[in-house]
Amino acid sequence: MKTTAVTLLILFSLIFSAKSQILVTSYCFESNTNCEDSQANPESIFTIENTPNNVWEIGQPQKTNFTTGFNSLRAIVTDTLDTYPVNNTSAFAISYTTYEPSNSIHWANFHLKFDYNVDSDTLTDYGTIEFSPDNGTTWINLLNVNDPTYGSYLDWDLSGPNGTIPPTLSGSSNGWIYRSINLGNLGSYLAIPAGTTIQWRFTFTSDGNQTNRDGLMYDNIYIAITPPLGLEETNVETFQISPNPVYSTLETNFLGSQQNVGYVIYSSEGKVIKQFKEQNPKTTLDMETLNTGIYYLSVYDADKNFLATKKFVKL
Repeated sequence: MKTTAVTLLILFSLIFSAKSQILVTSYCFESNTNCEDSQANPESIFTIENTPNNVWEIGQPQKTNFTTGFNSLRAIVTDTLDTYPVNNTSAFAISYTTYEPSNSIHWANFHLKFDYNVDSDTLTDYGTIEFSPDNGTTWINLLNVNDPTYGSYLDWDLSGPNGTIPPTLSGSSNGWIYRSINLGNLGSYLAIPAGTTIQWRFTFTSDGNQTNRDGLMYDNIYIAITPPLGLEETNVETFQISPNPVYSTLETNFLGSQQNVGYVIYSSEGKVIKQFKEQNPKTTLDMETLNTGIYYLSVYDADKNFLATKKFVKL
């Protein structure tokens, strides 16, 4: 069992660009290889908190139900060998210093994704996942979708009759479960300034009853802060527009097999300016109402999958 803090830049992938991606980082806890071949600066920082009797450890679990990670032998687990103790609260955290404010278009895709496996006493021994927009001063419980202030901004991948449903980090999951949360609306609401250290904290808490269960473990923790597709020219060989510059109408021709597509105009800052739904790939779009400037026209298929982008000038 670990009682000292361990600050690790765990095997991660991190991609950074001031114009496009801000952060993509994943922790897969493998022993000798990165999750993906990529590099960037600044880095996110992974920390097992320096608290008494912190039971989080990275390694191969050798317990009754926990015997391997999701991708490889290793994961982060509430002790790799022993059952979790009573009356214990243990946490690890990921921190990152923001490059742009969270109400920027570059935060349009703000996600947390992970695989987890839980084996605990139902409800009384449980995990929590929190987010801090201000370096630990404020903590938002990402599992509390009923929170009166933040709950409506928590968009988990599983939907129910009254909104999205968070993961259950107690009881028994009977194996690995994948979950993700889209925090784009939360980031926009919080308007986090550039240069702020933000954090994600993963905690496991136990009560005074010894149940000799394995606890909780995570693998493939993935955090992304990225802009929407469409801010740079992409697949230009399949997408034709004319004239460019344009005064009033723009002729488009997407050379794919799609029968119906949607067109979206973005400003140079990435703001959605205008949408044209259920269009023919070859059509005429009205540009009369656009102000003079530089824009991006993106085309999507009927299922809203991104296809291509072209830059144009409105005179």
